[in-house]
Amino acid sequence: MISNFELMNRFLIVIILIKVILISDLSAQQSLKGRFGIGIGYSTGIEFSKFETLNEKFLRSNEKGLSDNLQINGFTGYFYFLILPDTRISLNFLQGEKEIQSSTGRFLRYEQNYWSAGLEYTFSIYRFNVSPGLMIGGVTDYIELIDYDASSKFSDILSNFNQSNFSSVSINFENTSFHISPGICFEYSLNRFVAMRIGYVYKIRLTKDWKLMRRFPISDFPDEILNNNHFLNFGILIGFMSK
Repeated sequence: MISNFELMNRFLIVIILIKVILISDLSAQQSLKGRFGIGIGYSTGIEFSKFETLNEKFLRSNEKGLSDNLQINGFTGYFYFLILPDTRISLNFLQGEKEIQSSTGRFLRYEQNYWSAGLEYTFSIYRFNVSPGLMIGGVTDYIELIDYDASSKFSDILSNFNQSNFSSVSINFENTSFHISPGICFEYSLNRFVAMRIGYVYKIRLTKDWKLMRRFPISDFPDEILNNNHFLNFGILIGFMSK
């Protein structure tokens, strides 16, 4: 099995090769150096995650589980780091969630909140920007299993709860971890104020800190439930695009 360190090294080698190719190509073309500018906008995409292990651990054998892949949405932005030419600081805040009614009155829910900050080096050729980079940040994963008795009347719910006859229960687990994420994005400037973006990121989790009910530490939570994942995102930015 390839380690996280080896995966990161391979990705960085690819980035370096892209950089060398682009530098050799720029010498023969008119280039638009990205030395200033700022952009912020909306981002949406898919994290190619697998939920098979999560379903096996949390659900009964005859229950329907979460389908693979997670839609993520949020905000993305950057501003150029003027001290280093063509280098910019990128920021991302993304969130995704999905839920399944596994059987009558039983629900399984997964939620992820992701943020990152990093450095990107931008090659600008006419209206296109190519920006390989490296980001660090945090990820919060939330898993909740609900067993609900299907009562919909407030008076019945409160009465059953006060009489200790309340049959609805839920349990949740939350994990907070740091990550390091190499990535690359491609942008096309429609004009000086609007740009379209497509980006790829590989998220490498560095730590795991699972807690029950967001309070009590868990020592033996199955590591295989959360894996390193890659995601593809699309976005539109507004701001002042550099030339």
